[in-house]
Amino acid sequence: MAKQYKPLIVASPFSLNLIGNEANENRQYVFSSAAYTNLKSVSHIPLTIYVLLVTEEGRQLPENKKKELKRLITLIKRVGIDLPNLGFTEQQLIKQQALTQMSLDFARKILSGVVVDSNKLTRFVRNSRTIIDTNVHDAAVAQIDWLHQVVKPWYDSLSGSEKKALKVLILAPKEPRDGNLMTQYFSRLLGVKGEGMNIVYAENVFDAEVGMNVLGTFLLDTQIGRGFFDDSWRMHEDLLSHAAREYIQTLQFGL
Repeated sequence: MAKQYKPLIVASPFSLNLIGNEANENRQYVFSSAAYTNLKSVSHIPLTIYVLLVTEEGRQLPENKKKELKRLITLIKRVGIDLPNLGFTEQQLIKQQALTQMSLDFARKILSGVVVDSNKLTRFVRNSRTIIDTNVHDAAVAQIDWLHQVVKPWYDSLSGSEKKALKVLILAPKEPRDGNLMTQYFSRLLGVKGEGMNIVYAENVFDAEVGMNVLGTFLLDTQIGRGFFDDSWRMHEDLLSHAAREYIQTLQFGL
């Protein structure tokens, strides 16, 4: 069923398919933004340091983690050298240089110290937070601008009935699902509140063919719910939910 469903948008963090009603209309795009990718990568440097050290607070760093930290220091040095070639704006570059240097200095201090000081680790995290927040904002803007540039003209070319019939299939990880960037964008585009009859989220699915099967099941469940219960959403929730809700209210829990 899903393979024949048109119009349809299949969106993943890396690609976008716009499938129209014409037999040969299947536009495929690969998301490519050096700034988006590299802003996220640089932001992960202090996060990686934190994850490495947080379980060792107040203790001497074990040898295996010392080796990991040394490898990380080598990697940070390489990133620092490459920063001018990673597609940042002038202001973004200044911030990435500050964040990598801050991370490098902190990692070296930890390596030369006796124990992992929890107060210093907390201070490092808070100091890096401002730049990370800016990076997150700029990365989100880069992805949304790309989406809007590609999707909006195609969407505007659809007829009124096609816009109403349009489905969006999002292929993305289980986490973070809440507030997913693509869900937010397509909700605004379609004028809906989020996941539902127009936007289907295929959790932990990244293969388009598998995603189509998820959409097919969703559409079939919609038909069953409409046919049996006069409720299109009925099969998208636990079939026992209504009866369970009513019966649980009759139980005594002594609260």
